[in-house]
Order: sequence, then structure tokens, then C-alpha cells
Amino acid sequence: MTAGRALLVGLLVAIAAILQSTVMARLGLPAGAPQLLVVVVVAVALADGPPAGMVAGFAGGLLADLLPSSAHPLGQSALVLVLVGQLAGLLRRDVTGGVAGSLLLVAVATVAAATGTAALGGLLGQPHGAWSSVARSAIVAAGYDALIAPFVLALVGVVWRHAGRRQPAGMPR
Repeated sequence: MTAGRALLVGLLVAIAAILQSTVMARLGLPAGAPQLLVVVVVAVALADGPPAGMVAGFAGGLLADLLPSSAHPLGQSALVLVLVGQLAGLLRRDVTGGVAGSLLLVAVATVAAATGTAALGGLLGQPHGAWSSVARSAIVAAGYDALIAPFVLALVGVVWRHAGRRQPAGMPR
């Protein structure tokens, strides 16, 4: 990953984490909220593979853990999102069906992130409520994420391609 793309990942996950903890958390949608950070991690992983997905997951998860709205130990979201980024990156070649396949991957990643966070929290002794409520909120979040994913995937794809362009020698940047 180039330095420009690494900065881009940092900017994307910072914006996503801030929007998720401020705007998305206060939307008042029934049964939950979209997980914008998961969608951005999956989009980066689809754009550039497992290493980029893992970097995005670690940076975004660590930032989400540091935000005041976080109610779990430092590193919990980072661990879960690193795994999500790696798996999404590994599966990017297997995603078929164009946009529909990508939306399915986002939905599965959202459910995996929610259940992974609850399972890790359980191992750390944090109460998470009944597994039925975890499953319900994960499925609702997956639906919300599938609705916002086309826009996020398109935006990340355009920005990613632009960041990868090489300038001819002697041309100003």
C-alpha cells in the first residue's frame, strides 16, 4: 500500500468512525443503527485486498474504541474489524454477482462483526444481553448497511482509483 493510500485509509476510517459515533448513533432508527465503519472496512478490503482491509480495520476499530461513546475495552473493536477486513479481502476474488455479491458480503461482515464483538465481550466478562437480541440487532444493522453500502462502495472505489493514479514525471501533483 502506498503512503497516499495509507493516508486515505486513515481519513476514510476517521470520517466513518466519527459519523458512526455521532450521526448514525443518533438517527433513532428502529432496532439499531448502520455500522458505517464495517462498510468502510469491507469497501477498502474489496478495493485493495486483505492487508488494506486489516489496516482499515485496525485503525477504524482503535479509533472507535477511543471515542467517548465506546463502552468496551480498548482494542476490542480493533480486533474484530481486523478480522473482518482480512476475511473481506480474502473473499474479494470470490465475490460474484457484482454489486449484489458485494452487498451480501457487507451484510455477512456486519453480522460477523456484531456477533464477534458480543462473543469477545462475553469472554472479557462484559454483559451483552441475550443472544437473541444480539442476533436481531445484527440482522437489522446488516439490512441498514446493505442500504448504505452501494454509496460507500462507489465512493471508496472512486477515491481509491484516484489515489492510485501515477502522475507523469515533471507534472505538479
